[in-house]
Amino acid sequence: MQNNPKILVVCDKDASTSFGRLSLDIYGTFKKMGMDASLLWLMTPDYFHGAEPTMGDVLKAPSFLRGFFCFRQKVNAFLQNAKPDLIFWVCPELGFLVPGIKKNFPQIKNVVMVHDAFPKILYPNSLKYKLIYRLFLKPAAAADYFVYNSRYSKASIEANYKVPNNEGPVIGCPVNFEVFRKPEAPVTREEKKSFWQGKGLQGYDSFCLNVSLDEPRKNIETFLQMAEKRPNTAFVRVGVLTPRLKQLIAVMKLKNVFHFTHLSAAEIRDFYWHVDLLVFPSFYEGFGLPPVEAIAAGTPAVCGGNTALKENLEGICPLAEPADKLDVYLMALDDVLAGKEVVDSVKAEKLFEYCSNQAFSNRLQALLKHLLF
Repeated sequence: MQNNPKILVVCDKDASTSFGRLSLDIYGTFKKMGMDASLLWLMTPDYFHGAEPTMGDVLKAPSFLRGFFCFRQKVNAFLQNAKPDLIFWVCPELGFLVPGIKKNFPQIKNVVMVHDAFPKILYPNSLKYKLIYRLFLKPAAAADYFVYNSRYSKASIEANYKVPNNEGPVIGCPVNFEVFRKPEAPVTREEKKSFWQGKGLQGYDSFCLNVSLDEPRKNIETFLQMAEKRPNTAFVRVGVLTPRLKQLIAVMKLKNVFHFTHLSAAEIRDFYWHVDLLVFPSFYEGFGLPPVEAIAAGTPAVCGGNTALKENLEGICPLAEPADKLDVYLMALDDVLAGKEVVDSVKAEKLFEYCSNQAFSNRLQALLKHLLF
């Protein structure tokens, strides 16, 4: 194998999602390592809501389901010209493409990054997730190698998908600390109020943020219960206002909940800078990037105290056990507004070191050495 292998990073979520940001960070890490890296987006209207990506190549399908059929031919044609030595699949549901690639391009190594086992754990009787597993995830077993974002995810996969003694390493997730960094000077209360007034939020003195999808495991209900208990605080969500949430907000008669979608990494960072607290009450996470990003940006966080959130954040920020224990979140907000420190900055720095570009590069270098050299 050549000393400078060609690496192709593939993702099917746009850059306004954690998967998209992760793909850009993994691609950027390979580039900083001096690798001949490229980026491929498999674009469908289901997961791309804004403009086309400005970096990398794009293959399109009219829907995620139709992509299941047409992406095979398109990806094979792309690989004829790209000729990578290794494909890094950021999203495991793209594993349906792996068997065909192994057949047509046996010289290409395929690495699948596994993030969680929540379909099997949380929705074992769901027909939707059974089909997703059978059609999209199970074929990924043909890959040459698996890597994991946390020790929890790896153990969860081994236990729930009967993969004993899996040799794939835990490589974690990188965080782009050039973007997610503290502001040059502390943001004042008046600056926060002015920022949100520019977004149409009037009359609030304090601000909470949640960054998540509307899935049962994300436990958005606890975030809304906080809004009910603290009507003078603005509760901002970066995520789609689904019909379910819209109805729930109406039933609870909440006037202090606001939604924003399709933000760039820099825009999300600006949101972190101008809130008092990130609230991340998930029941289940394979890693949990938003609280790490927020704390790196100087914003305290309070999270569910379970799964990979506990693995990454125990002792760093307040954790609620169980994850829907409302009083923990309210106390964290009250403490922050009272000027108390709720984040252990020394322990946070150790987490940042683990998520740094250099540490992640070292783990990727070990992976490439094992697979290609």
